[in-house]
Amino acid sequence: MAFGADGPDSFDVPEHHIPVMTPVAEGLDFHFALPDEAVFDEAFADVDVIHIFLPFALGQAARDWGRAHGVPVTAAFHLQPENATYNANLGAAPLVCDAIYRLFRDWLYGDIRHIHCPSQMIANQLRKHGYRSQLHVISNGVPKAFCPGEGESFNDGLVHIVTVGRLSREKDQATIIRAIERCFHRDQIRLHICGKGPLKHKLEHEGSRLPHPPIFEYRSIDDLIALERACPLYIHASIADIEAMSVLEVRPDHRRGRDERALSVRSLWGEPIRSW
Repeated sequence: MAFGADGPDSFDVPEHHIPVMTPVAEGLDFHFALPDEAVFDEAFADVDVIHIFLPFALGQAARDWGRAHGVPVTAAFHLQPENATYNANLGAAPLVCDAIYRLFRDWLYGDIRHIHCPSQMIANQLRKHGYRSQLHVISNGVPKAFCPGEGESFNDGLVHIVTVGRLSREKDQATIIRAIERCFHRDQIRLHICGKGPLKHKLEHEGSRLPHPPIFEYRSIDDLIALERACPLYIHASIADIEAMSVLEVRPDHRRGRDERALSVRSLWGEPIRSW
C-alpha cells in the first residue's frame, strides 16, 4: 500500500501534501501517502499481520487500524535520518538526527513490539537512541540474478569502474570523481555512474574534468548485472546507507557488509592498502 502503488496485491492511496516537506521530498522522488480508511478495510480484511515500512501518516494510521481490529502490527526501519539531513544541506547534523530518531520513535516505533532492521548498524543506532522494542536484524536480500557470469565487452583499452546509487548528496559520487581526477592512472579509467537523482547535472559538470568523463545511465536489472560483471572494480562512497544493497549485489558470496571502516593505511583485515 502506497501512493502510486501498482500491480498485483497493490493498493493505491492518495498523495499527502505537506507544506514545505512535500516539495523537498518530491525532489528526492519520494511521496508521502494519505491514509484512506476504505482502502484499509479492503486491504487488511483477511491479513494475519500488518507490516509498516515508514513512520509517517499512512504507517501510523495502519497501526491504529490494526490495533482497533485485533491484527498484530510489526514495522521496519528503512529511513535513516542522515538521508534527510544530507539532502537538506545540513550534513551529518548529529543533533538534528537525534531529534529525528526521537520523532520516529514517538510517531510509530515506540509502541511496536517487533522491528525489522536490515543491518546490525541500524539496530545499534536504534538501541543507542533508546528504542526498546525487539530488534530483528534481517538483510533485505539479494536477487538470484546477481551472480558471476558473462558480462559486457569493452574494447577501448580502459579500466571500467562502476558505482550504483541515487544521485544525491549522501551517496557522494563526487568523491569518486575527485579521487579519479587525482589518480596517477586517470587517463586509463572510465567511470560508470548508474542511478537517477537531483545531482545529475552537478556531477556531470564535475566529471567533465576527467580525461574520460563518466557515463551516467539508468539500466534495467539485466543490463546493470552485465555491466557489473564486466567491471573489475565497484566503488561505493555513500555517507549514509542502512544496508548498501548495491554493494551486496556485487559481492559473489552476498554476505552482509561489516559495520566497520578501514581508518588507517592498513585495511580492516590487516593487509596494506596499496595505491593503484
